[in-house]
Parts: sequence; C-alpha cells; structure tokens
Amino acid sequence: MDGSAPAETWTEAGKWTSEEVCVLLLGSSLASARELATAISEQRKRSRASKVTFIPVDARDWAAHMPTDAPEVAKALLTRLKGGT
Repeated sequence: MDGSAPAETWTEAGKWTSEEVCVLLLGSSLASARELATAISEQRKRSRASKVTFIPVDARDWAAHMPTDAPEVAKALLTRLKGGT
C-alpha cells in the first residue's frame, strides 16, 4: 500500500455515511509510517464533513498503523487477529 491509497479510499468511505466510518485497509506491504501518516493527515484536512478513521494493516503479520482515536472495536479486532483467535 503506497501513499496514494488513503486518498483513493477516503473519498469512497466518505460517501457511505455522514457519521463515523472506520476503514481497515489491508495490504501485503505498506509504505513507511511517515508517508501514510502524511497522506492521512492531508485527507483529514480536506474532509471535515465526515469522520473517517483510516487504519493501514499489513496482512502478512497484522501490524497496523493504529491512530490513537481509533474505535475500540477496531483495536479489539486487530488484537484478536494478531492473537489468532
């Protein structure tokens, strides 16, 4: 997943609802945390209408760039995936 993935996905996610949306985007490789954080930050600045939480996840080991404001259900899901339960 490269730095353009957040922009492409964010636009679609914002169409789903005017409330909160949490997107887990899985990839077999991830761009650097810095590149993804910059791309996500740019999208947050552009779209103030809806709250989108974007979580890039490496599908090889379930490592995620988890934002601090991510919903608890997303954190719990990734914990279970990492634990194999």
